Amino acid sequence: MSAVPARLCAAILWIMLAVGTATAAMAQEPGARPPELTIQGDWCTDSQGHTFRCRFDMGNRLTLGAGWSGRTDMENGALSQDAIASDAFASFSVHLRHGCAHERENCWKLSHTLFETSISPAEAAASGWPVMHTRLFSGNYERYLASPFITVPTNPPHKLPFPFNFGVSVDFAGLDVPASDSGASHAWDVEVVDTRLVLGLLRTRSLRNTLQLGAGIRYDIQISDPVGEASPVLEHRLSPFTATSLFFSHETVDGLTRVTARADVLPILSDTRGWSVEYEAQASFERVLIAVNDLPLSVSTSVRYANTPSVKEIVGLCGVVLSL
Repeated sequence: MSAVPARLCAAILWIMLAVGTATAAMAQEPGARPPELTIQGDWCTDSQGHTFRCRFDMGNRLTLGAGWSGRTDMENGALSQDAIASDAFASFSVHLRHGCAHERENCWKLSHTLFETSISPAEAAASGWPVMHTRLFSGNYERYLASPFITVPTNPPHKLPFPFNFGVSVDFAGLDVPASDSGASHAWDVEVVDTRLVLGLLRTRSLRNTLQLGAGIRYDIQISDPVGEASPVLEHRLSPFTATSLFFSHETVDGLTRVTARADVLPILSDTRGWSVEYEAQASFERVLIAVNDLPLSVSTSVRYANTPSVKEIVGLCGVVLSL
């Protein structure tokens, strides 16, 4: 990342952190008596009768984001100092989720992400489109049982304890448009479907803490538009029950901080390249620092790593997110 974008990104983080620190310091001045608060659900009421939101739900919101992204290519497993690019980006997404009531001994934990989009309008792509990542739908469904078990259909049947939750995740209708200088040999990457059977390693009713091991199918199409060809060239890529993943997410009870991490190992069969193994990893951190008229404004940072036959890069993003 060049010096100016890196300084701008650092300035955004420092300003947001300074605002949050100053607000906390003002609320805890020596000799100042903290106001008595009555907390009911996500709302607080002070001694003067003012009601305001003091807890947030990062799983139920519409987000608008903006910031700066930086990308560097990898050459033989090492960072390439000659292939560093950066640009501003804007993002949008809709998040919906539904958890389990405390009295239920079995239920489904449901999470959905709709219209997740990140776009860098000024960054060049080989296709002439702006560089973007978008996905129409992403869902995660995990069944919680207070006493999970496996039934063995013998005669008579046997019930054996099972220490994990069980569920399924599905992503479909995704589109990646790589930058022209990313080293990618394709102009578009269409994610048709990605579905995994998942084991919930953290048996909890809460949606705020997740650790899942997944395995399943992934199918996507890479579209190239080579010079001199009359029509685009399609490469069909299938991971036939060989796509594996490990996903972790932690969100504080007050909804002010969220940390996620994911790693994927993808043995993929291509109709043009044959078999190959691809690796993807990403991590993110988000912290709510202030709320304007009960709408939280947070700072967000993330990093993504991809190692495929056509793309080997690390992408970092930092910016601000307004939740509606």
